[in-house]
Amino acid sequence: MDWNINLKHLMGEATQLVRRGHLADATRTLQQALGGAVARHSSPPRRTRNEGRVRALKALR
Repeated sequence: MDWNINLKHLMGEATQLVRRGHLADATRTLQQALGGAVARHSSPPRRTRNEGRVRALKALR
């Protein structure tokens, strides 16, 4: 398959994955299309103390 056609196909596939909310899968597809490494799964970032305080202040409003 022609590289340009393959890239367009993978970009379309990634777009559909994003629209369905599958961001990690879309990222892997894009990296594959560009010849990059596979995305690693990581845990979500931890909440900081300030985030909890901000939420508490917003709840008081």
